Amino acid sequence: MLKQRVRLVLALAAAVAAGWWVAQPGPTIALFTDSAKQSAASGLPIVMPTSGGRLEVSTVTVYERFKREDVKNLLGVELPILGTTETHLQLRTVYRYAIEMQRAWPIERHGDAWVVRAGEVKPSLPVAFDTRDLEHYTREGWARFNAMESSVDLLRGISPQLEQRAQSPAYRQLAADAGRKTVADFVRTWLLDQKHVTDASKTRVIVLYPGEDVGQQE
Repeated sequence: MLKQRVRLVLALAAAVAAGWWVAQPGPTIALFTDSAKQSAASGLPIVMPTSGGRLEVSTVTVYERFKREDVKNLLGVELPILGTTETHLQLRTVYRYAIEMQRAWPIERHGDAWVVRAGEVKPSLPVAFDTRDLEHYTREGWARFNAMESSVDLLRGISPQLEQRAQSPAYRQLAADAGRKTVADFVRTWLLDQKHVTDASKTRVIVLYPGEDVGQQE
C-alpha cells in the first residue's frame, strides 16, 4: 500500500513538473535546420615568361602634308612685296607603336576571361616614311630664287614634326585600340601552347593598359 502511494506521489510530481515546463516561455527548438556553405572562386594567377624587348602592336599609316612659306626679311621686317616662296610636301608616313615587354607578364583569370595588364603603348622613333609616294611642289615669289633652299629646310623639319604627331592623343588612341587585338592574340597563342586552354578562338582575353580596370573593357 505504501509503495502505491509513493508511486502516485511521484507520478503527480512528474505531471506537475511537465506542466510547469510547458507553461514556461523559452526558446523554440527546431527539429530541422539548414546547413549552408559559401565560397568564393579565386582567379588562377599565372606568369607568362617573355624574352623582354619590345612587342610591336600596331601601325598607323597617314598621308601627312607639310607646308613652308618663306618671306624675305630686311632687318627683321618682312617684305612680302618681294614675293613669298611656298613649298608643299606630302608623303606616306608609317607610325609604329610598341609595348615594352617585361620578363614576367602576369595573367589572371577573371570569370570566363583571361586578364593581362600590358604596358603603355609608345611610338617607335624616328618615324618612318616612304618616299615612293612623295609629292612635292614649290612656287617662288617674283623676286625670290630660293626654291631649293626652302625645300631642304622643309625636309629637315619633317622628322621633329612627325615625332610630335606620333605623340598626339588621336594617333596614340588609334594605336592603343588596334594594339589590344595584337596583345590578345599573343596571349591566346601562349595559353594554347601551355595547354591552359584548348580552343584559342573561344578564349576571351581582356587587355588592360596602365590606369584601366576590368569593368571598363567588359
